[in-house]
Amino acid sequence: MRAVMPLLAFVVSAFGTPFAHSQEQLRFAGQTTASPAQIHDAMQPIALFVHNSQNCPVISQVIAEVLPTGEIKRDASKPEGTAPATYERWTVSYCQKTRVFLVVFWTNDQGGAMFRVQLRDTH
Repeated sequence: MRAVMPLLAFVVSAFGTPFAHSQEQLRFAGQTTASPAQIHDAMQPIALFVHNSQNCPVISQVIAEVLPTGEIKRDASKPEGTAPATYERWTVSYCQKTRVFLVVFWTNDQGGAMFRVQLRDTH
């Protein structure tokens, strides 16, 4: 399993989304097992959701929390199946709103890093 990285005011830049020019800095705090590249990749669908579904051009903050083993009921039908995976709760703030996303990281059979992002209804 990956080590947990404490992050305070981690700056993620150039998201590569249609509104990257307005998303030059993002405060990313809390604890995550993700590398900066994995954070960047996992932020892509979140940024698209905020921009396209919520009509907000700027994400102001993300607070990450690694969830304890067993907090998430595993489902073999999900992309990560029953393979070892790390589940994280990312609380995303944008345009005076807050939404929670479940972000899952795992390694595929070829050793590649994989992720899945899911919108959560509650904290």
